[in-house]
Amino acid sequence: MFGAAWLAPAAIRGRFRELACAWVSGQIGFEIKGLTDRQIGESTRRLLASRLPGAWRQEVDRDMLVDAVATANAAAMPRDFGDVLMGMHMRRYVTDGEMAPLWLSAHMRREQTAAPRGPLAEAVASYEDELWLRQEQLASFRASLQ
Repeated sequence: MFGAAWLAPAAIRGRFRELACAWVSGQIGFEIKGLTDRQIGESTRRLLASRLPGAWRQEVDRDMLVDAVATANAAAMPRDFGDVLMGMHMRRYVTDGEMAPLWLSAHMRREQTAAPRGPLAEAVASYEDELWLRQEQLASFRASLQ
C-alpha cells in the first residue's frame, strides 16, 4: 500500500505532508522554541522515521524540497540543506509563519534588517547563519591557540 507513494496525485501527497506536519507538531517533546531550523528539521525527521514507512517519509522530504528544487539549481544545493528546509517548514507550520528564524551568529544579527522574502530565502538565510556561527567559533578557537 505504501510502496507507490510517488504515484499518488500531488493533492494527496500535499495533504499527507500536512497530516505529517500536524502529527509531528503534536508529539510530546517536539519543541521549536530556541531551536535552529536545522535542529527542528532533524527532530522532525527522527519523529517521521519512527512512524512512517520509508516511501512515504521520502515523499514528505521530497515535497518539502519541491520549491527549492523548482527555483534553484538542485545539483548545487548542499546535501544537508534538507534538514534546514524541513525545520523552516515545521517552524512556519507550527507558528503560522509568525516566528522568525533563530539567528545565532553575530554577523546575521548585525546584517539582518528585514526578514528574507519567501520560505526558500528564509531557509537559505538560516543555513547561512549556521555557517557564519561556525566561522565565528573557529576564529575564537584559533585565537585561543595563540
